[in-house]
Amino acid sequence: MNTLLRFFIITALIYIIPLQSQAQSGYSDVTIEEARELAPGTDVRIKGIVTRANGRFSHIQDGDAAISTFQASGSYFNAINAGDVAPCDSIIIEGTTDEFNSLFQLS
Repeated sequence: MNTLLRFFIITALIYIIPLQSQAQSGYSDVTIEEARELAPGTDVRIKGIVTRANGRFSHIQDGDAAISTFQASGSYFNAINAGDVAPCDSIIIEGTTDEFNSLFQLS
């Protein structure tokens, strides 16, 4: 069986970033579990597998934790709507930790 695995470097709410610019972005590399322990308003970069990609919300998980993302516009939003980001995709995403109605998320 030939399986296509897509790998994206993306920012939540946002734009696709080139690999070479990661070190210059100012975002901290953390696991999803570590991101969930940080205060709202913290800029982070996480890596995970997309488990839901539909509309403004997506869900990403790694081996230990999961997190929701919220985006209303930008390249990540457009990539989801175009089908370029789908469940089972491995992504690296940058965003800001946030909480809305007791839901911890990246936005």
